[in-house]
Amino acid sequence: MTQSSAPAFSDNDLNILRVLMQRYSLSVLIAALSRICLCQAEQAVAQHHNRETIREWREDASILNKTIVQLNH
Repeated sequence: MTQSSAPAFSDNDLNILRVLMQRYSLSVLIAALSRICLCQAEQAVAQHHNRETIREWREDASILNKTIVQLNH
C-alpha cells in the first residue's frame, strides 16, 4: 500500500530482509507479504476504516499473488 508518511527503510531493516532472503525463497517472502496485506484489510474492515483503505490492502495482496504466479512459471 502506498503511504506518503511511511518511514524509509533503515540499514537495519535491509539487514533483516537480507537474512530472510537467505532463509526463504523470494516467492515465500512475497506470499508472507500478501498474507500481511490481507490481514491488514481484515483489520481495516473490523475497525470500520474507509473502503478505499480496505480496497488498497486487497489490491496490494492481489498484486503480490500475481507476482508469485509469475515467479513460479
